[in-house]
Amino acid sequence: MADQNWYAGDVKQPTLEVRFFKTDSGNEPVREWLRGLSATDKKTIGEDVKPCSSVGRSACRW
Repeated sequence: MADQNWYAGDVKQPTLEVRFFKTDSGNEPVREWLRGLSATDKKTIGEDVKPCSSVGRSACRW
């Protein structure tokens, strides 16, 4: 029997469009802060934000 997960490597993960606040001088403080985090912290934040991609922005306002 063929491996039933043969397609898993070909599945592209959905991308969540994100817009960051930008100061008048062009800085994006939140993006800069995120870039400075460890890979583990970035993954944790990504997992927290992921549900917003399926339920919509209005349901995920903190």
